[in-house]
Amino acid sequence: MRMTMKRLLILFLVLVTLPEVKAQQRLTLEECRRLALEQSEEMKIARFRVEKAGAERAAMKTQYLPSLSGSATGLYLHNNIEQELTLPTQVPDPATGQLRPNVMVHPQTGEVVMGPDGNPVFNMYAWLPLEISLQGAYLAGISLQQPLYTGGKIAAGHAMTRIGAEMAADNLELQRANTLWETDQAYWLYVSVQEKVKLAEAYEGLLSRLEERVQNAWETGMTTRNELLKVTVKHNEARLQLQKARSGLELTRMALCRITGLPFDTALETAGEESLGLKADTDTSSGGGVPGARTHAGESVRDSFSPMAGEVVPEPGNHLPGTAVDLSARPEFRLLQKNVALAEEQVKLVRADFLPTAGISVGYNHVGGIEVGPEKFSSSNPSVIASLKIPLFHWGEGRQKQISAQRDQAIREAELEKNSRLMALEVEQARLNLRDARLRLEMAAPAMEQAEENLRVSNDNYEVGLGLLTDLLEAQAQWQNARSEQIEAVADFRLKESAWLKATGALQ
Repeated sequence: MRMTMKRLLILFLVLVTLPEVKAQQRLTLEECRRLALEQSEEMKIARFRVEKAGAERAAMKTQYLPSLSGSATGLYLHNNIEQELTLPTQVPDPATGQLRPNVMVHPQTGEVVMGPDGNPVFNMYAWLPLEISLQGAYLAGISLQQPLYTGGKIAAGHAMTRIGAEMAADNLELQRANTLWETDQAYWLYVSVQEKVKLAEAYEGLLSRLEERVQNAWETGMTTRNELLKVTVKHNEARLQLQKARSGLELTRMALCRITGLPFDTALETAGEESLGLKADTDTSSGGGVPGARTHAGESVRDSFSPMAGEVVPEPGNHLPGTAVDLSARPEFRLLQKNVALAEEQVKLVRADFLPTAGISVGYNHVGGIEVGPEKFSSSNPSVIASLKIPLFHWGEGRQKQISAQRDQAIREAELEKNSRLMALEVEQARLNLRDARLRLEMAAPAMEQAEENLRVSNDNYEVGLGLLTDLLEAQAQWQNARSEQIEAVADFRLKESAWLKATGALQ
């Protein structure tokens, strides 16, 4: 009973401590690209910039339209304004009946008497005490303003926002291409390492079975311990290589999870050899430790590493153009072009600051809340204002600012020319790299066939006692290297193909 309880406790602890295993996520290259585009922070930022540029362009269009605005001003002064005024008087003219100044006239000369200050002296003055209250004064109005001529500033600003919207769209396309390129790299690296793990497992299986055979032969006295140790050493090396390959696979899996936005503990499943364009893996299950010379589909191992049937693979001599590539397909090139166009509009904008401007404003204003003595004062009036501003002299400021803007335009034109040459060089480099990758892929097939045949012959010779163990071990190592080279050649071709598409602006 005690033993049964102990076993139940151990089983319970094992079940509790088992890590949670997530379901496998099957991914293709297209699925990885879709996930990467959805979760990419750079893509999100680029989309926000597109929306921002669209809003700025829509706002700039309103500058052509009249603007309506209202205003209100209130004033409160705690103390009233008090002032005593002494004013000259007027009397009716007997001849005309009109009022005339009541000035003092000299009785003898008939001339107006002038005071010491040079002003006429009046016969009588009126005294006026004045008290003004501004404890609730206000001014309110509404105005409609329409610019008539701004020196081209509005037109230049509108053109700049249009170019900015186009640049935001090009930047979105650039970020999409960069995301796809990064995804392709991570995907093909993971798939190739995945195939390397399978290869390492197959190679380790070959040596494991060979070690078992040599162990049996040593125990029966048919071989020496030295031969057994040779196989054991090779087997241990293969186990170490397998462990390193699995560690590398784990790192590449996490890198692919990061790009696609999947949790880091997600188990990934890819098409494997199908993704690399491989039809089938070699059969390493034969008891003699020799890879089968035929796949389960009846095709040779050499053919199993060729591109899949019906797949279009660029031919360096036929389908790949030379350096004369239309760079306008690349968003980087279009961004450089629009930088030049933006600098041109900036020159116009600077020039507009020193040209005449004209506008018109129509308004309606009301003044109230003013008390003059016992009376309240208020007034309402419409108004029309036309304005014209002409810059006359600014010590050469306008000229120097225009020179600065023109030099900035020249700098951007030089950058366009320089980067155009660099992009043309990049296209040519991508073309040559793709051509070399295809040649490497074509050369890997006969090398794999030779390594396979060499391994088969070495194994047959060792079986009948005509071959050395070292020859068989060397043949197995050669087979592994040839297989590894073939996997790398296919993955490298896929990466170079993506690089070529990105360099020509066709990575969509």
